[in-house]
Amino acid sequence: MDTLDAYQALLAAQTEKAVPITLHRHTHLVERPFAVVGYHLAGDAGAPLAFMFGDKPDPDAATVIAIPEPRNRAERFDALARFGAALNDYLDSCGLEEADGPQLMLANPATAQWLLGVVARWTRNLQTEGEFAVAESVPTAGKNLSALRDIMITPGSSMVYIATDVLTLHFKTGQLPAEDLNLAALLGWVDPPSGLTGPQAARRGEQQPPAGPLTDPNWDAEYLEGFSKRWRATSSGTRDTYRRLYEQQLREQLLPAWNDLWRSRTIIEGTTPSDHAAQRYRDDLDSRTAHLLRMGSPDGARFRTIPRPTDSAVTLSRHEDRQQTLEAQMAQSDRLVLARYASKGEILDGTVTAANLTAKDGRKLRPRLTISPILACDLGPGDELHLHSLPDVRLEVIGTVRADAFDPVEVMVVGGANQPARVGRLPRVGDPLLASRLTEAGFYRVEKLATVPWTHDLEAS
Repeated sequence: MDTLDAYQALLAAQTEKAVPITLHRHTHLVERPFAVVGYHLAGDAGAPLAFMFGDKPDPDAATVIAIPEPRNRAERFDALARFGAALNDYLDSCGLEEADGPQLMLANPATAQWLLGVVARWTRNLQTEGEFAVAESVPTAGKNLSALRDIMITPGSSMVYIATDVLTLHFKTGQLPAEDLNLAALLGWVDPPSGLTGPQAARRGEQQPPAGPLTDPNWDAEYLEGFSKRWRATSSGTRDTYRRLYEQQLREQLLPAWNDLWRSRTIIEGTTPSDHAAQRYRDDLDSRTAHLLRMGSPDGARFRTIPRPTDSAVTLSRHEDRQQTLEAQMAQSDRLVLARYASKGEILDGTVTAANLTAKDGRKLRPRLTISPILACDLGPGDELHLHSLPDVRLEVIGTVRADAFDPVEVMVVGGANQPARVGRLPRVGDPLLASRLTEAGFYRVEKLATVPWTHDLEAS
């Protein structure tokens, strides 16, 4: 936890309300998302208990599928087929444009891991012919969910909206990070009802049924266990009434999380979008296009349970680039985000006190600037910086190690403004200068590797 992070947490605790930690919204929102709240059987993540889903906030318009006996294979796959068909229809109806692209809305990381991890892996390779055939919608949904997971884990992605992650990206509460995983409690801090403080609203939220995927143990003991016994003892001809009552009971359990999920979106929707959120979502759409092409190929989309070392190395490299780009874009478009780096002394913010625009290093033009910082900075010789207003202008800190964090910083221009025709891009004496190490990753990336790099060579270890 850095200094600013600690201050914001203390401020939230003092005011008893979450404080914004960004000036802009860094998550892209589409016009028509698809929300899912779900439960699985305690102790068996592969046994779905209920799904509530739809693309409208109105709970009466949402579909609830409850599985009275999740350990029964037929019941389980019938529910998955219905849910999978609805998900596939939604994805098929979404275009590849920013305004109408898909977005899956989930309450918390645990639900994402269950639905896009466990359920996806379990269903994506099931057979649609033979003795244990399942409906075509089941493996298709499994492949679609697997593709969404691959997109979700990419830094900066918005195609999967996880409510607790999105809220904590934009707000700081006065409770522990582990407590922020409870969506109802988190919303109590961010948007407490009239007359309640954040802690009071959070405590009230903790009394709600859980947002999933695990159920309330007390509800399991008081209701689910007894219902399961009655269901098994009831003849198949009289089960329709029991099923309707069961679905109503599950709807009541899932309804608070459903409302909280859409409420979180309303809160985030009320913030001003950043300049780069839509751009990153277009990268998500590119990944989705690649998945659709794979789905349409003769072999169909295949997903490895254990990826090859070379594939893991490429994915890691791509994610590192995306993380670097995400951090740079958020800081460039949001002064509150930039302030976090400033609190750690990683920003050069000051006034140019001397400038030698004709200085050379050998035969190469290397302008030099001296900056008097107004904020403490811990930069030293060899550090590479980028102008905040012109990120392609690269500076290198030169000189000796500074004795004090407010001592002048001397930099040499090594890119972007070290040619006679481009020197005019540099600030002059008396002008402000803001620079940091933050920069977007390079355009060219290694997408394929011929050999396993040493970092992923299991035999070498």
